[in-house]
Amino acid sequence: MSTTWTAARRDLYDRVPGLGMNFTAGYAGGYVTTTDHRFVQAGSLAALERYRGGFLFRPDRAAGDQIRPISDISYGSGTLTITHDGPAWSNQTDTNVEVVALDPDLLLKIYNRGLRLLKNPNLIPLAH
Repeated sequence: MSTTWTAARRDLYDRVPGLGMNFTAGYAGGYVTTTDHRFVQAGSLAALERYRGGFLFRPDRAAGDQIRPISDISYGSGTLTITHDGPAWSNQTDTNVEVVALDPDLLLKIYNRGLRLLKNPNLIPLAH
């Protein structure tokens, strides 16, 4: 397994149902949209409601442009729209987005705390 935080985080998404998922999105002011097949297949918002109150995370951006709290989720005509609180993204060209049930900074702290509890001196804490 790769030791990057991105690989570790996405592995957690696969192992822990409802923790998060990554997708490609478009931007417009205070919201993102996607036609990702996983959302379209869900067929309803029921599977996505767990992320209401969660976070949009853009891991490839600068710290001030990475995390926004989710304020609303809507679905219609094959497109998912996720509205966020906070300022509009300063960079709206990066399409790599993750939706996470926990604050991504908290998730990183939890992960690194777990690594410190392991008795292997060769483990290195992860960074964004």
